[in-house]
Amino acid sequence: MKRTSCALALALVGALLVLQPVGTTLAQETIKQLALNAKQVEGFIAAQKDLAELAKKIEGTKSDQPDPKAQAEVEAIAKKHGFKDFADYDDVGSNIDMILANIDADTKKFVPPQEALKKEIASVTADKSINETERTKLLEELNDSLKTAPKVEHPANIQLIEGYFDKLVAVLQ
Repeated sequence: MKRTSCALALALVGALLVLQPVGTTLAQETIKQLALNAKQVEGFIAAQKDLAELAKKIEGTKSDQPDPKAQAEVEAIAKKHGFKDFADYDDVGSNIDMILANIDADTKKFVPPQEALKKEIASVTADKSINETERTKLLEELNDSLKTAPKVEHPANIQLIEGYFDKLVAVLQ
């Protein structure tokens, strides 16, 4: 399964670093699941070019404090593409990523995280080339992931994101 989470993170890194409060991490955030619509997905796709250009502009700037000018630009980009603010854009992006990260690149179909993790657990269990210590560690991590894997609250998002899969992958690379 091809993971595009990294691509999404790279596409947004400049903007997110600008807005990230000191002392917090993205991992601390939980996804606020939304029922997405085509307008939101299209706005997200359209915003990528502007955000990438902004990220290039601010690349290499070093500061512990967010740049107010860059923050204003990020907010303007979000509004330009139909979002009420960057937080709204970010919520939509997180929901897109949650689905996109679980779409098989070959079949372009969503594989529920629980199902993918169960297959991975079976694969690791059956793989005799992995030493016992490493297998135990991998299985522990996979089982922990299985317990915490989010369930999709809005199943209609799956079909929507599958329909935009190629466009999303193209702009997030």
